[in-house]
Amino acid sequence: MKLYEATFIVDDQIGEESIEAEVKKIEDFIAKNGGKKEKTGTLGTRRFTYPIKKREHGYYGFIQFLADPPLLPNLESSLRSNESILRYLIVVAPKEHVGEQNNEEKDVKISEEE
Repeated sequence: MKLYEATFIVDDQIGEESIEAEVKKIEDFIAKNGGKKEKTGTLGTRRFTYPIKKREHGYYGFIQFLADPPLLPNLESSLRSNESILRYLIVVAPKEHVGEQNNEEKDVKISEEE
């Protein structure tokens, strides 16, 4: 399994409860298809630089999850067909986010330089 990060923009005009339901739907889809949620976060509602689907603002969120690569096409299809999701991007999480071991190695390197 690899660590992925899905970042998405939800239409903020659907209401706060509906936004939470959309995020929960994504988490449930990942879990139902063999993935494991690691972390969920939000950047809140932001103004766009240019309109997206005639909207000026959107709710930004992200989910880090462990999954096998065959899950990704199904997740992308689900996000694409959801009209409340304005944009999405799924990437392999950067190596510094993978496990605590890398953070410990980073600390060692910093202390060696000092």
